[in-house]
Amino acid sequence: IGDLQMTDHVHPVPEATRALAAEFFARLQHTGFITPADTSFSFPRSALGITKLDHIIGRVRVAVLKAGWPFRPVSVLDSLRTAFKTAHFLEKLAWDYWNGKVSWYDAHYTLGQLYESKQLWQAAAEEYRAILYDVRFDTGLMVKLAGILLQYGKSAEALSWLRKSVVIEDNFRARAMSGLIYLRRQQFTKAIHAFEKALTFRPDDEATLYNLAGVYRQTGKPEKAAALLKRLKRHP
Repeated sequence: IGDLQMTDHVHPVPEATRALAAEFFARLQHTGFITPADTSFSFPRSALGITKLDHIIGRVRVAVLKAGWPFRPVSVLDSLRTAFKTAHFLEKLAWDYWNGKVSWYDAHYTLGQLYESKQLWQAAAEEYRAILYDVRFDTGLMVKLAGILLQYGKSAEALSWLRKSVVIEDNFRARAMSGLIYLRRQQFTKAIHAFEKALTFRPDDEATLYNLAGVYRQTGKPEKAAALLKRLKRHP
């Protein structure tokens, strides 16, 4: 088949893996074994949770695999380890992961933080999203991802992650952030509910009290707004 489809003599490359999966998927559908909503196997590549870091890890794995038998009559693994030079930060992370110096989670998280520091919001989101496809109950990371998504206008996906987080473990940050999204959308009833839930965790949070007072004022509830502003004055 060749190197365009296979990493070695057994394992297909990611695109070939996806093509095989699509054929298997289509056959299951054709036989009536499944009736999925997605009938075209058309979900985007980003939904796979595979980032550039994973591709480089894959290349390291293949290089190590091909350093020994049956690809070489005499193993050159030790010399490969000695000779391998990392050209950039992603390669260093991949190499450290392969050598057990960093976990897969920490490698992606470290890269996400680097992208954040450079305000590369979409790249940071890809790293955190990849982690969450594997570690599905990390509510703190869900909220963090939502905040990153808001930096480049992905409020719908941000809300989706915030909703998931409160189902697993209700929390202040998810409720307060949801309230702000609903407020920007002028969905005032939902904003009120979110801010009120946030205050059950932090009753004296100034930003949430102020935001909720503003929504009450906009929705014709001046008495409730005034009561919240009094609470703000008691907590300078």
